[in-house]
Amino acid sequence: QPTDASGNPGQGATAVLDYTTFGGPTETATVILNPVTGDNIISPTEGNQSTVNLTGKVTGPFTVGDVVTVSINDKGVTGAVNATGEFSIPVNMSDLKADTDKTVQANVLAKDPVTGQTQVASNSQTYAVETTPGTGLSLQLNTVTTDNIINKAESQNANTAVAGKVNGTVANGDIVSLQINTKTFTTVVDAQGNFSVNVPTSDLLADTDTQVNASVLSSTGQTKATAIQNYAVDTAVPVASVIVNNLTPDNLISAQEAAQATLPVTGKVTGEFRPGDVVSVIVNDKTFTAAVDAQGNYSVPVPTTDLLADPDTKLQVSVQPTDASGNPGQSATAVLDYATGVNPPINAAVIFNPVAGDNIISAAEGGQPTSTLTGKVTGPFTVGDVVTASINDKSVTGAVNAAGEFSIAVNMTDLKADADKTVQVTVLAKDPVTGQTQLVSNSQTYGVDATGNPDSALVLDPVAGDNLINAVEAASLNTAITGRLTGEFASGDVVTVNVNDKTFTAAVNAQGQFSISVPTAQLVQDTDSKIEASAKVTTATGVVTTIAAQDYSFDTTPPVASVSVNNITSDNLISAQEATQATLPVTGKVTGEFRPGDVVSVIVNDKTFT
Repeated sequence: QPTDASGNPGQGATAVLDYTTFGGPTETATVILNPVTGDNIISPTEGNQSTVNLTGKVTGPFTVGDVVTVSINDKGVTGAVNATGEFSIPVNMSDLKADTDKTVQANVLAKDPVTGQTQVASNSQTYAVETTPGTGLSLQLNTVTTDNIINKAESQNANTAVAGKVNGTVANGDIVSLQINTKTFTTVVDAQGNFSVNVPTSDLLADTDTQVNASVLSSTGQTKATAIQNYAVDTAVPVASVIVNNLTPDNLISAQEAAQATLPVTGKVTGEFRPGDVVSVIVNDKTFTAAVDAQGNYSVPVPTTDLLADPDTKLQVSVQPTDASGNPGQSATAVLDYATGVNPPINAAVIFNPVAGDNIISAAEGGQPTSTLTGKVTGPFTVGDVVTASINDKSVTGAVNAAGEFSIAVNMTDLKADADKTVQVTVLAKDPVTGQTQLVSNSQTYGVDATGNPDSALVLDPVAGDNLINAVEAASLNTAITGRLTGEFASGDVVTVNVNDKTFTAAVNAQGQFSISVPTAQLVQDTDSKIEASAKVTTATGVVTTIAAQDYSFDTTPPVASVSVNNITSDNLISAQEATQATLPVTGKVTGEFRPGDVVSVIVNDKTFT
């Protein structure tokens, strides 16, 4: 709950950080290797070519440029995947012909572009080489699923069709046998060599090496060709977190910013996600969306009118992440509490202490070369703000310290020579939080005792103690205007104060003190916020009039502040290593109107930390 320099309490500003505990991503990559020459049979015509392209695709998490290595005839040949995961690698036909087991294996070290983690995926194709056209036979297995990865939704199917084709000299009655999870599943091929076997998905999930081993058998049980298909299982729900940046640099919509048609709500999704995942921003009961990029960044333009109209000035950001296997994750959310209050003008005041302590320069004091003028700036100010004292048509300056106090030495000759015996001080006070400035002033009227006989002066105390009337003080029915007469006076002398063109009077006591109860409403309504006072003072030589003035200010506007909270960790995910730490710091920043010492509360697990 922020407070301002006048002591006004503001409405509580809040921020919500949605973080995630995370043991590491579990996404799985796989590689699809297409049949050699399209049907796993190298015909005599194809065998006369110098090279053949081996093609395929990496699915799951991968990075453009990941290297695929095909191993053939004890040699490795490499190629890189493109943006869609596809690759094409030319290999020598002579190596395909010379390979002893007629099996090509493809391996890839796939790198997750989000987490940076890597994993090896492999697959193979067994092919045949014809010496006479139409005599070869091969077996090809299709991918187990479209991308060769069984995701959570697919894992819930009772059965999964494992299909393929026998190419070449297929015979009526040829049988295809599949080995999955130490179980055998068989079917008879059709006239075109096609087959499909409904395999219990539970067996595909339970298979320890996630590999389908297939063979084609003659009607007499002779193995005519073999093939394998490596697949992957990824049923883990992706874990992500969404971060939302401050709406504006200080999280406060200023008048200039309020004039813009839209303001961008920006941030980043971390953890497991895919480019294109949709981020939704809810403001003023309306939803606005945008897609995340490859790095997880997003920017959602939101109409400024809706940001201003939102009753609680909070926006909610959410994303339902998906992983590379197509698994949807639990929605990750973040809430940003911003402020729409245009920074109000600051309200500062300056207290100017009586000259020489009592507004009378005695003969002894008048013999000094200089006199020190002192006072204090209240409300918002910055160390070093310059106070200017004007006396005898001259200006003398000093700076305020950390407590707002100032001390300015002026020449005694100027104090004596000043025509109206009035010193005015002015200061351009700068709010250290908002940077706004305000010019405030005050004055003291004094007397000079050149003869050694007592003189008279009137001193007005600061209004409300600091010359700033805050919201609580403004709600009071009356405000006491106090002060004293110094020098020569008599008990019962009358002091008159003028506020808002109305006069109020009181008599001084034996110590010269007085207190006048003035309706606070009159102080609030006074157009120049200045109290002008005079006193009819009884002296040995007769009744004299002495005057004084006191400038004051108002600050009845509750401060407007916003609090932003940083990520709990660098990626907003508590890793296993970070979870072993005794504590984690929750950090952030309060912007807008606040004072050092305002207390921030953090609520976690129904406990409060400050």
